[in-house]
This record gives sequence, structure tokens and C-alpha cells, in this order.
Amino acid sequence: MKKFKKIFIIVPIILGVLLILASLYNSYTENVSLKIVVGTLLIIVPYIYTVLPIVKERYKFNNISRNRLSDNTFTDREKDLQKLLDLLNNNKRIQLTGNDSKCGKSWLALKVVDYANHMNDKEFKKYSPLKKKFKNAYYIDMNKTTVNSLFEDNIVTSRTLIVADHIQSIDCIFTKQENYKFSLIFVTATSVETLGKTYYISEFERDNIPALQENIKKNYNNIEALNKKEIDVLYDVTFGNIGKIHFLLERQEYVLWIKQISQNLPTMYDTKLNAIQCDLFCGKYSLAQAELNKFEFQYSKEIPNNNDLYFKFYVMKSDCEHLLNNYQNALDILNTLKRKEFVNHNVNNKINILEAHYYKHLWQCDKALIILQRIQSFNICGLTDALGILVAKYFVDDLSVPNSNLDSLTFFIKTFEMCAKSSLKKNHSDCLKILRNKSIYLYYKKCKKKEKLFKPINDAIEEYRNENNRLLANAYFIRAELNRLLCKYKAALYDYNRCLTQTEDNNIKIQVNIMKYYLATIKNVTRFKEDPHLSKEQIFELCKNKNCYGELLIRRINSIELEDPDKKQIIDCFEHRIMTIL
Repeated sequence: MKKFKKIFIIVPIILGVLLILASLYNSYTENVSLKIVVGTLLIIVPYIYTVLPIVKERYKFNNISRNRLSDNTFTDREKDLQKLLDLLNNNKRIQLTGNDSKCGKSWLALKVVDYANHMNDKEFKKYSPLKKKFKNAYYIDMNKTTVNSLFEDNIVTSRTLIVADHIQSIDCIFTKQENYKFSLIFVTATSVETLGKTYYISEFERDNIPALQENIKKNYNNIEALNKKEIDVLYDVTFGNIGKIHFLLERQEYVLWIKQISQNLPTMYDTKLNAIQCDLFCGKYSLAQAELNKFEFQYSKEIPNNNDLYFKFYVMKSDCEHLLNNYQNALDILNTLKRKEFVNHNVNNKINILEAHYYKHLWQCDKALIILQRIQSFNICGLTDALGILVAKYFVDDLSVPNSNLDSLTFFIKTFEMCAKSSLKKNHSDCLKILRNKSIYLYYKKCKKKEKLFKPINDAIEEYRNENNRLLANAYFIRAELNRLLCKYKAALYDYNRCLTQTEDNNIKIQVNIMKYYLATIKNVTRFKEDPHLSKEQIFELCKNKNCYGELLIRRINSIELEDPDKKQIIDCFEHRIMTIL
């Protein structure tokens, strides 16, 4: 784009100089044809450069006319939208609020802006029109930008509508409104005592869920639909919160969870625990922790006397600690579930798999591998869950494998081949885990054909994308690593950044930023302009006392920068081996 802009400036200068020279030459010659050509060019060239900005602005206008801020999954809220429009007819300041977070306020706010900018569109014909048309309408997310930036980049008048979301302090936007006289809708988590009208968004009705499902399926092909019974379970477990409903419906793994829990008649305890599980899925780990503590206090007598409830509760509590990066706490809780009375509750070796997973995060990989080795003859997870651990060990030159004379790379290759050939029961998740590790396997088997090398990971990415699966980030990271090792740095950086758009997971954030730091500092690879990245100090702070693997990686980079004796070997690992998300 920059090159194009430079050409756009340089070309007319060159043409101008040539035309001046041609005109001077033309004055000394009698060639009529040349005079006609030069004269024509003197008219055409300025005309072209006069018209181009007009054409550009027209295309820009057409582009804006097609642009929409609201999601294509927008469902219901028709009455809410009409009532807000009616309020706008007579009010300059409206507070949009609700009784809960993620109840659809932002969803509705974006639709209001779309309506104000595109009142004549077909989809808006059913609404009673605004008495006054706004010249322009803007949505501003106060979590991502500032009020001042809007006023610096746009012309704001009394005929402007501003919808300000995630308001922390209302004084600033009110001051701007007094000066500019624009119409304002501001969105708050809870009602604020202030001048102006307040509108409470209505509840999202369960009857609207089928339509929402259909809209979501337009974006993700492989997400299954819920039946009437399952919809009722979804609505109850989310307490009708549209944000949670939407979040669960747009991921296949959570849809399957709803289907699963709807098959059983839930107890009072199940209902409450399922609601907390929903918070964990949505990333509200601290809230879930608080709710679990409240549950434990409320049912302090029932939990010890009900083995099923005891097992479910402490598995969830352990997982919550794990998601909060408190891995040792998570392990300590699991230890309470190893008693004989819980053997029958440990379906599909759930405790063993979780225990291995937590040890992996603590970088006690040999303990994790030993646990997985014990179950690998009858549970495919004993093999599939070992793959990433072995790849990570080999990347940092940790070659030992418990109960084996093979090094970690050879053992990875052997384990992968066992996975591929195994007749053990594999679910869809297991198959995708094997698929995304296949590209790693092919790389270490010296596969020379790039198409063959990348096909498994590209197929895995496609599957994860169609399901909107959170493990899409892990798959992008593997592809980024393959591109990095093949010196395709631009493609690698694109995929590293794609990882960060998929999740807020600290482990992924740490490993992505470590690799971007390595490329920029050690390899002198130019990052994209405005590419988000953390300094080494910031990365280390994220790791401190929580991510042993990240700390190890930072120390190895330090060894390179400090010219330590093992620098050459560490660089060799970075340059020829694959890092994977641990």
C-alpha cells in the first residue's frame, strides 16, 4: 500500500516534467502530430488526477454502505430496537443497561448504529422510522479506544449519533456531548444515576434459540443443532443469558456437552454445578471459583456423604484451579479422589488424564509420561496425550524418556505410529489430535514435499475452524512453527498472531511471544507494523511461579544472548526443532 501511494505521487511528477520538456520541444518543432499528442496529454493527465479522488470517494461511500457492525447472528430484540428508536426521537441521552453482564446490550447497541447509518435498507423497513435522520452514527468500545480518538478522526455535529459501550467513567463523554450537542446512547453493566432516559434490555426468550442456531450454522458448518429438550437445558444452565447461550452454541464441543447433560435427569446439585461449568467454559474462572466456594459452604454436609456429588464437585474445583494456573492446588485436589470408593467414578481414566495434564504444566513431564504409560494399553489418550509432551521435551533438548532407552524424538515417532495403527476407541477429538501431530511426524521423518507436509495440519485447522474449536490456536501454532523452520517468516508471523485471536490462554500467549521475540531479536526478522508483542521482561512476568516451561525457554534465550557455552546447541534446537503448545 505504501509503495502504491509513493507511485501515485511520483508518477504525476515524472509525467509533469516530461510534459514540460515535450512542450518546450514542441515549441521548436513544426510536427503537427506531436503538437496534438502533447496538447491532448496536457488536458487528459490533469483531468485523470482530478477525477481519481472523486472516484475513490465514491468507492469508499459504496464500501461504507455495505459495511455492518452487528453480527450476522443477531436474533430477536426487534421490540428493543424499536423502543430505542422511539426514545431517540425525543431524547438526546439514553442509558442502555440490563440486569446481567453479556445479556445482549452490545449486540443491540451495534444494531442501533447500523440502523442509523442504513435506515433505508430492506432489513429495517419493518421498523417505524426515526423522525430525524442522523448524518452519521458511530460505535465506540471504551475497552479498546478512547473518546478523544473518535473526535480526532471524525466530524461530530448535532446530527451525529454516538453509541458508547463499556463505559467506565461517564463524565468525559457527557462533557463532549455538552460541547458538540450529539445524540448519545451509552451502555453500562448496571444502571447509573444520571440525567436522561434509561432503557432496560428485555430478556432473551428460549423460543428464539432455534433461529439463533440457524444463524450460527451459517458461520460454522459442523456445529450440530439442539432439539427442544436440549434447548431447555441450555436455557436453564445459562439462566437465559444470551451471551452465554451464544458462546456455547457457537462451539461444537460445548454443544455436545449440552447434549450429554440433557440425557440425564439432573439433580439440584447437577443444575448448580452445570451453571458453574458454563462459567468455566466462558472464561469466568474467578467467578466460577467464588461460586464453587459458595456451593461447598452451602452443601458442606451433603458433599462428604454423596460420592457422586463429591467426585463431580472436586473434579470441577480441580479444573478451576488449573485454569487459574494454580497447578499444584489442582493436583492436591485430585489426590483426594484417588481413594477406593471413587474407582468406579473414574470413567475413561479422567483423573489419570487430568493428573498427567497438570504435571505437564509444572514441567514434571516424566511424571506425566509415567501416568500416561499406565493407561496406554486400554485408553488411546495414554498415547495421544504423550505426543505433545515428547515434542516439547525434544525442543529443549530433554532426551530422556522414563521406562525407555529411546530418546524423546524416537519415542515420539514410535508413539505416533502406535496412535495411527491403534485399534483402541478414538473419538473425534482424539482423531484431530493425531491429525495435527501428523505434520510434526512428517517433518521429523524428513518429508520433502511441502504439500504433503502441510496437508494434515491444514486439514486439522479446517476441522477446528468449522467447529469453532478452541484448539484451533494449537493447530495454528504448529503451522506457524513449520513455516518458521522453512524460513517462511511472514506466513509464520501471521499464524502466531492467529493463535492470539483465538484465546486469552496465558500458556499460548507466552509461547507465541517467546517465538516472536526469538525471531525479532535473534533472527532479526522484521515484525509487522503495530504487531502486538511482549518484551522479554513482560513474558517472564507472565511466567513467574506459574509457567515452568516458559521460564525454561526464556532462560535458553538468555543463554543465546549472553554467549553461553551451550549457545550453539540451543540455537540448533530453535532452528531445527518444533515447539508445540504445552
